[in-house]
Amino acid sequence: MKVTNFDGDNKVIEGGNISYDDAFINFRGGNILFLEGNIKLGASRINFNGNNSVIFLRSTTSTYKLNLSVHNNNAFYYGLNSSVNFRPITILLSEEKHIFIGNDVLFSFDIWIRNSDPHLIYSANTKKRINPTKSVFIGDHVWIGQNALILKGTQISSGSIIGANSVVAGKRISSNTIWAGNPVKKFLKIFFGVEKRFMVGQIWKQKNTKKWKQINLFLNMIQKSIFHLT
Repeated sequence: MKVTNFDGDNKVIEGGNISYDDAFINFRGGNILFLEGNIKLGASRINFNGNNSVIFLRSTTSTYKLNLSVHNNNAFYYGLNSSVNFRPITILLSEEKHIFIGNDVLFSFDIWIRNSDPHLIYSANTKKRINPTKSVFIGDHVWIGQNALILKGTQISSGSIIGANSVVAGKRISSNTIWAGNPVKKFLKIFFGVEKRFMVGQIWKQKNTKKWKQINLFLNMIQKSIFHLT
């Protein structure tokens, strides 16, 4: 791990079993990095670019892959057993707004999440700013596809899927639905990941395909109870 600009105004709070590998952490001002425990920070870049911000990373069995930057008075929360596939995702926080990611979220790769636009935009008629920064909220057990772009003001409810190459700009995504496109549109009501994070095409065999062709009634009833599909 490489740490730069660390002084007495910054705090790193660690649980047990923390592995930094080739992580890079840059501190400026006074901030808090909270690592719950059982965390592997692999190929991650974490930048504190201001003051009074908090990054809270929960335990996970997978390796963290984050390019994460916060500024002044930001809060970033990354939930229990969420994961990133292959390459790091990029997350940018600005202007005293926040990003919260729930538990068991599945990120593909080359995903961007940001709670602000990089430049101020004003109405030519009213002279008022029209692109305020807004917090982003992602619920539990969400699957976000490759190259997705999640923008300011977005709320993604639990159990949903965002398709690859989708742009979600300030939308409220309902629970247990598939949304895709630019801009995203709602397609189906679904649930996924019945008992494990199966990845078809790796160890999947014909018997697995046959077994999971249709979910049985008992598990269907459980899913309806958990994910409110009725």
